[in-house]
Amino acid sequence: MKKLALKPTVKLNRNSKILDIGSGNNCLDISTHLIDLMPLSNEERDGNLETPLMKEFREGSIEAIPFQSHYFDFVHAAHVLEHASDPQKALSELVRVAHAGYIETPAASTEQGAIHGNKRDNKVGWDFHRWYVWAFPEMDQLYIKPKTVTNLFEYCSCRSGLAYARIVEITRFQDLDPVLPYHCKMTQFNWRGSISHEIWGEKQQGRGGPDCNCMYSAFFSHLKIYFRSFWQLRRRIEFKRKFPDAYGVVIKTLEERSFSNKYQ
Repeated sequence: MKKLALKPTVKLNRNSKILDIGSGNNCLDISTHLIDLMPLSNEERDGNLETPLMKEFREGSIEAIPFQSHYFDFVHAAHVLEHASDPQKALSELVRVAHAGYIETPAASTEQGAIHGNKRDNKVGWDFHRWYVWAFPEMDQLYIKPKTVTNLFEYCSCRSGLAYARIVEITRFQDLDPVLPYHCKMTQFNWRGSISHEIWGEKQQGRGGPDCNCMYSAFFSHLKIYFRSFWQLRRRIEFKRKFPDAYGVVIKTLEERSFSNKYQ
């Protein structure tokens, strides 16, 4: 069973009702209730459904959560939103049933970058994922954009977008996995009360400029924190040793790109 990745925005105790959506084969250890859309299918997970004793299980979807409104203190939805048919409905359902929660998906940059190592095989990475999802480190807003075959190789024209395109041109993005911390590879989003979000169109790009709100600017904002963390020093040394060209692109971009004071 997995643990919460981030400290929740509300206090939880032994009496708290906690829902894990898309619990699959690795449910949240502190959850009291579980739902999963495909309890008998392992097509999009690594093993059989896990339904431990003392955890109530129901078959259901993030877009139609089978519980009454305000039933839960906290709802956990990891690696579910990117599968939704209607992300607006999914977010509304989360807010309807719980006071607070946590959302996790592959970072949009990871979602797009995952295809490049298989480009010669004409594969599309996680082709069953429908959305790019990203957030900036302060987690004040969630951004969602349709993932299509058409936009898999399109990048924002801002400095971060061009730098990201250069990185995936010279390096298999999957190979960078060991040298990048979790928060640079996954979108993590704590919320309480409501979920501020924007759902973009398929062709929509960021606003541009030094404060662009695209997925690539989010990626480099997280990298900025990573590169300033003493605890990540060993990982950064390994990054520089194994991927000097990509490391150089990152350093140059972080030096040139303007960030808000939150990342300085």
